[in-house]
Amino acid sequence: MRAFLNKFLWRLRYPWLPTWLQGRIRALRFTVYTPERLADCLELYDRNAVHGVPSAHREHYERSLRDRSILTLLAEDDTGVVGTFGLQYGFQPHVIWICYVFVEPEQHRRGIGVTLMLAALGLLPRGHRPMTVAVSALPTALRFYERFGFRRAGETPFDDGEMHPLAMLGPVTSAVGDDCREILRGAGATLPEPTLAIPTAQLPPAEMAAAFPEAA
Repeated sequence: MRAFLNKFLWRLRYPWLPTWLQGRIRALRFTVYTPERLADCLELYDRNAVHGVPSAHREHYERSLRDRSILTLLAEDDTGVVGTFGLQYGFQPHVIWICYVFVEPEQHRRGIGVTLMLAALGLLPRGHRPMTVAVSALPTALRFYERFGFRRAGETPFDDGEMHPLAMLGPVTSAVGDDCREILRGAGATLPEPTLAIPTAQLPPAEMAAAFPEAA
């Protein structure tokens, strides 16, 4: 009865079962991006281009690294950098985006992606009101996000004209972030404290006027 109750309470908060995480979490070290790591991030981007990451979007990615418009985290093990992801508040209130999730291709299907997702949720600010987490996913990665409870909510355009699935998860509470950090700690992963400044996306003037006519 206790096990059933614990499972029921878990499903009230999370769309995935705790058993799905078993054996899938890696003891990775997460650090905040600094300019000295630019080459590491771009190399990981290039290595994922053959797996569907749009090569035409590389310039935008490099610009976001240089101007720190996205909070970027690198994940490492004893072999070096094995993954990275970014966080950015969107234009809409209480929406945060997970951006540029890359895993070292030779490490695919070894739990790194799962560990990155838990880290992203674990770095949401403490004490926040329930928010929506969004991601513009590669079509080949949509199933992965769906296993975390993301639901397809439309499409997002890329600079090369391609449309990628828009997937959203929510409402995500502050307690979810605390639990994800605890899960990672139990697996030996290390995270920065969730007091990091997450940038807010900025609209170009023309797009700002179209999105918010009263501000024109």
